[in-house]
Amino acid sequence: MKKCAAWIKKNKFLSVIIFLGILVVGFFSFAFFGSFVPTASYETMGSKGVASISGGLDRTAAAPFAGEMEELADYTQTNEYQIREGSASIETENADSDYQKIKSNAEGYGGWAETVSKNENYKQITMSTTLKIPAENFDDFADWLLKNFDVKNSNLKLYRISVERQQDEIEILTKTLNAYDGLFDKAESMELSVEGIELMDKLTQKKLNIMRQMRNYGYSVEKVQERANYATLSVTLTQKKEIELMPEDLGRELMTKLRNAIANITNALLDLVTVPVVIFINLIVWIVYALVILIPLFIVYKIALRVYRWLDKKIK
Repeated sequence: MKKCAAWIKKNKFLSVIIFLGILVVGFFSFAFFGSFVPTASYETMGSKGVASISGGLDRTAAAPFAGEMEELADYTQTNEYQIREGSASIETENADSDYQKIKSNAEGYGGWAETVSKNENYKQITMSTTLKIPAENFDDFADWLLKNFDVKNSNLKLYRISVERQQDEIEILTKTLNAYDGLFDKAESMELSVEGIELMDKLTQKKLNIMRQMRNYGYSVEKVQERANYATLSVTLTQKKEIELMPEDLGRELMTKLRNAIANITNALLDLVTVPVVIFINLIVWIVYALVILIPLFIVYKIALRVYRWLDKKIK
């Protein structure tokens, strides 16, 4: 100790620097290792897999998600869903009437017309509709359509869609959420402090993010379920129109075109007569403008010339 004290007295400046260095290293070490405490707790709690989806989160932050999180358990029951889709092209003598029949029958089977559009030209009338039919009634509805209408083309498809990836993600997120619940419960048991409040806030935000991800995957599975529950059938109705070689209003149309032609010729002749007159009048107007401007300028020029000559004589 005496040697240390003697060395410190002899090297005061160096001793101060070493002391400050020890303080700085100690401060950063505490901050660095202290930041890993929640992570260590996460690993421990995660290995135990405790807590539940409804736990933690200030008990109110998770409320909007509680019902949806319970429904996610239903999405893991089935890995694959059977999808029915189809299309049919129908020739008809009355597109509007047949569309109403098809729509009414679809509603009778528990379905509905999701979209409808109509296009008409000189040649034909086309109506396109997308129908949603309960999957269990799809085959009966398709048979009824084939028997009661002139179906020219049809295409019925049956395939499966797997949702295993979404279910795996939901399962992983559920386990992660359980681990965060355990950490949150542990943070609640700590003494109230700034660090504890900050930790609980971070855990709450992470839990909410995980719940949002679970909800998105749940929506994805829900969309596939909806497609499996209701088959989609696209129907196109085509009504050919009779092409009239001699329309009833042909005479009226010819008279209208003849009247328009006479009017155009009359306007052209009026332009030939009136345009030269307009040009001549404009020319006279410009000549008058020129005279009004040039005559005063000429008078001023003559006066200025005489004054110049008179001054020139006087100077000489």
